[in-house]
Amino acid sequence: METKLSPNENAENIDPIRAINDTLAVLTRLHNKELDKYLSQNNGVSALQVGGKTFLEIDEKSIRLIGGDITQKISPSSNTQNSPSISPERIRKFFEVIKDFILRLNHLGISYSCPSIEIEVAKIKKSLEGTDFKLYEERAEFTHQRWFFIGNLENWEYPLFELVITESVSPISNKWLPHFQIDIDTNLGAEELEALISEHLKENFVDWKYDIPDYGVVLEMGELSNTNGTKIYLGIGTNLRKTKSHREKILQLV
Repeated sequence: METKLSPNENAENIDPIRAINDTLAVLTRLHNKELDKYLSQNNGVSALQVGGKTFLEIDEKSIRLIGGDITQKISPSSNTQNSPSISPERIRKFFEVIKDFILRLNHLGISYSCPSIEIEVAKIKKSLEGTDFKLYEERAEFTHQRWFFIGNLENWEYPLFELVITESVSPISNKWLPHFQIDIDTNLGAEELEALISEHLKENFVDWKYDIPDYGVVLEMGELSNTNGTKIYLGIGTNLRKTKSHREKILQLV
């Protein structure tokens, strides 16, 4: 699963990762006990730990998953103009406002394209051999895309790492690809959540909702930033989200 950085790596590769690390730093400074169980930042390195094992590390230059460098998976192959980003101060304020409503870190993750999902899955499974982590899959909505999660399901509240992989001969760079995702669970209702989003992030922040007919909105997502084509998306679960059921009934071992 390891992807080595090219010898001529430059700031275009570094800046987006720094933006990701800075956003995660905001979460670690909230002193929310549920987040602090698994997410930490020391000496500029963000770490996700589960069951006493570190399986994700991010510094200002790289993202390492189970020891393999996956930085280039979310680095577009060509230059892309930045789009307006929400200011770090507004992001910090929003998290401060909702910190007492945060139940847990659901997952971190990346979305990217590759020529062959089957080859990619084989590499991922190889990288997990001898670790406490396994690969799981959730049925995707599109035939050219698959949704995977890496984690340890001994405890359903453990955070996971998601891999949304789109199959394409040529690298894809669009509104959703590539991106890094931060996903949290809250006990907020959808209307209350949307009011706080509009007030503290921006109006029309939400790009996508998971709205179940005759049940309600369980997840809302929007873009925090776009640096050189690498997006950071924030997913926020509402009080209708059933994380335990997702872990125990939806995810299937690969």
